Amino acid sequence: MVIRSKKKLYRYLFFYRSFLCYFVTFRTTLKDSTSKSIIQALNIKGRYQRIYYVIDTLCDQIDDYYKNNNMCKFCKGQCICHRTLGYPYQNGCCRKCSYQSSHGCTTKNFACKMFYCSYVDSSIKKLKYKDLGLLKILTPIQRLVLKSEYFATIEEVSKDLFLGPFIAAFTENYRAIKVFFSHKNS
Repeated sequence: MVIRSKKKLYRYLFFYRSFLCYFVTFRTTLKDSTSKSIIQALNIKGRYQRIYYVIDTLCDQIDDYYKNNNMCKFCKGQCICHRTLGYPYQNGCCRKCSYQSSHGCTTKNFACKMFYCSYVDSSIKKLKYKDLGLLKILTPIQRLVLKSEYFATIEEVSKDLFLGPFIAAFTENYRAIKVFFSHKNS
């Protein structure tokens, strides 16, 4: 099936991602990268693999958007917020995450990449959810879960979205409690 209109692509996306189009291979004549990535996601027929692809690609798009922008204005390991407030914390908002290393994050996490503290929020032109067209591949409930999955690996988030919102809510709370108690003792 060849998609020639961006308007039709978005209008019938709910149908294109359904089981009724499982054996359909999508192609497009559209030139924009968002439409091409949506078509590529639609051609991934395994649900888990599609979710993983969407998260991975979205994280790459966010990284590309901020590639030449030190939005947290790190200096000697401290962000602008903690330097201004006089806190001794290193690595800013990520300081409590177990996936934080001296070279940055060791995994890809959409929720973390889209988080902006008040200092960053007022100083840069930030990327918004509506700017990320590939998010439309996910259901509204999956998008809601994806936006709140902090301190998790891409594999954990993909698994949560694959298993459903009730399992995701349970595992999100479990991870939050685990992070809270692991840092309360230290």
